[in-house]
Amino acid sequence: MKNWIICIAVLVSKSLVFACGPWYPYGEEVRFSLFTPTLFVDNGYNPFNYNADNYGPEEELNPEDDPNTLLWRAYCQNTPNLTDVYLAIYKIDPKELDDSNSPNTFVHYLNKTNDKAAINYLKFAKSCSRYSQVTYDPWERGGDHLKKQRNKKIKAALKKCKSESNEMLKKRYAFLALRLAYYAGSESKVNSIFSDYFTDDKTDVIDYWASYFKLCYQNSSVERNVELAQIFEKCPNKRFAVSQLFDRTISLEKTLIEAKTNREKGNVIVMYALRNPGKCVNLIERLVYIDASNPQLSFLFLREINKIEDWVLTPKYNLFPPSMSDYYSEDQTEQYNKRIASDKQYSRDLMEWLKTVRFEVEDARFLQEISIAYLNHIADNNTEAITQISKIGNTKNPKLNYLKDQLVLLFNVDGSRNSNWIFDDNNKALLQNHQVPNYSNFLFAVGREAEYNNQTSVAACLFSHLNKNMEHWESEAWKAPNQVANLYGDFFTEYFFYLDAQYTVAEIKELIAAIENDQFKSPWLTEFVSGDIERLYDLLGTKHLRENELEKAISAFSKVSDKTWNEEKYSYKSMLNANPFSTDFNTEHAKSKYDTITYTKYQIAKKLQAYIAKGDNVNNPNRAKDYFIAANCYLNMSYYGNSWMMRRYWWSTNLIKSGQVDDEEFARCILAKKYYKKAYETATNEKQKALCLRMMGRCEKYAQSDINEYDWDMDYDKYGGYWEYIFSKNKHYKELKRQYPDDYDVLISNCESFSDYYASF
Repeated sequence: MKNWIICIAVLVSKSLVFACGPWYPYGEEVRFSLFTPTLFVDNGYNPFNYNADNYGPEEELNPEDDPNTLLWRAYCQNTPNLTDVYLAIYKIDPKELDDSNSPNTFVHYLNKTNDKAAINYLKFAKSCSRYSQVTYDPWERGGDHLKKQRNKKIKAALKKCKSESNEMLKKRYAFLALRLAYYAGSESKVNSIFSDYFTDDKTDVIDYWASYFKLCYQNSSVERNVELAQIFEKCPNKRFAVSQLFDRTISLEKTLIEAKTNREKGNVIVMYALRNPGKCVNLIERLVYIDASNPQLSFLFLREINKIEDWVLTPKYNLFPPSMSDYYSEDQTEQYNKRIASDKQYSRDLMEWLKTVRFEVEDARFLQEISIAYLNHIADNNTEAITQISKIGNTKNPKLNYLKDQLVLLFNVDGSRNSNWIFDDNNKALLQNHQVPNYSNFLFAVGREAEYNNQTSVAACLFSHLNKNMEHWESEAWKAPNQVANLYGDFFTEYFFYLDAQYTVAEIKELIAAIENDQFKSPWLTEFVSGDIERLYDLLGTKHLRENELEKAISAFSKVSDKTWNEEKYSYKSMLNANPFSTDFNTEHAKSKYDTITYTKYQIAKKLQAYIAKGDNVNNPNRAKDYFIAANCYLNMSYYGNSWMMRRYWWSTNLIKSGQVDDEEFARCILAKKYYKKAYETATNEKQKALCLRMMGRCEKYAQSDINEYDWDMDYDKYGGYWEYIFSKNKHYKELKRQYPDDYDVLISNCESFSDYYASF
């Protein structure tokens, strides 16, 4: 019995399963990047890093990047642990602030110094948090209730502000009142509180916070743009909101004129480059010229590198268009290739410019140096990339050193014509470190470079480690260079199906030999492939069968144990659960009376070989029947039959051309027709011959429907419909009618006639 599959059947194995229907990777799911921003100091720029979703996710700041945490620690003479300060002001319950025995060094310091003023402020600030955001009352008391509560808090904050002697705490109370007034929707209160307690001269992050809320009520202007640009730099937790207020319809030149200092001008340039998805090297050059020490320079520079990675390396490695590209149509291929060539030239131009400047911050200089090497690689100058990176020493940042080591390996694999690099212990350690944020892309890139250098066995082993224990939105997705499709689309997330599509018989043999001979001396590298060795023999046999090399297919299939053939997760039992040697006029994928016997792939191939051999034996009186049974098997191994899994690992209700070597055979039943013809030629009576012609006609029907795809511009009605048109082109049905007119109507019209005619063999 062959299950009717509504959409698609796949050999599931360990591959990803998508429960919500068809999924096609795009955007961030295919974007390639080794220069992952989290390898560098984030500083609250995550939403603005290059991202196909326009914005990246907002993440909590690290304590060392949060100016409020730093300000509180400075208030405590830089004594408490920075993380403890962060936890105390944002996380812990207000009641814990009075605990003199608290393990939190910040809380302990405040209690030890008896700083009740700071403790009371923190308690009050925490009590205001629920009113300092857009909230909804679970008791459904309406907006009036929240407004009353906010007004009470505003009055309390201003009262505490007036009585507070500590200037920093005084300013903090004033800010709480101003922020509450903003969420209460009172422009007048916001402006009055700002004028009473704040000025345009800013000394700390609190001043910038207050300025932001004041600007929320101002109309767009050049002046507002300049001030917003400064807040963007100083207030990481306000950056997303600031970017929404900033008006980019006002020209950069007008805004720069209003900016007074080089730092102000530099911050303005950042705001205009911030959301630009195109080439921004001119803005980066201008920023370096005006304000070379701008702390946001590394962010913009990294963003530009990420763009080039996407524009050039996403197509090179994943073989998808760039994540923000619209180049998906076949008729845009030429334009697409021109774009990539242009982007490679852009990477060269950026690299040449980088050689002429010197950044003032150490991390920025390190980024500059490895970027010069990386851009050489991207621009196809790998020899120079290796030379450049060999000159770079280490930095104090271990993440950046690790990135450099990754690039060294990638460049050397790109330049290697053998796989000796895989024996290096340092390289093994790099490839196994799945804790780094760019791990999947790195592992895949090394595999691709190995594959491009004909080191296919190493590449297959590396690909086998991809997407293990990951959800699909975290996975690596890629296409095959030979454009062969598999599964239900033209992309892959699992190495086995990729090997099925991309690798040749010789490459599969080489991989099997490498595993069986322990060629790479690396249990980690071969972990998953070794466990799949019998599946690889099945794949090898399947590929031989596609090339009509039956003897070789049998040899490969013989290496697969019954345990593997019967494992539920591999789906052989459920997809090869029919008798391939029996059929009739219309049995395809429905349960039939013949399906009381089933076979493994090895058994099918072996039995098929035996039937062909008996048919070829001129002394065999039953040659016609044996040929006929062999033809049944070939028919059932086609798209239309019950044993399609002999040739494919997937099946769909729509016949999709995969690009495999036997696509025509799979769709047109060429071998089945060949052996039905042999049966016809060796038949001993007219009933046998008539039945053979009928089955040859069935094969031709499939072939004609594949050759003559439905043409919506054609008038099929004059033929009686599409299938009547296909029927009219069937030369074997015509021959059946010419030779055996008495049998023609019975065989064509009566589906039950098959058994009667088959009994004549």
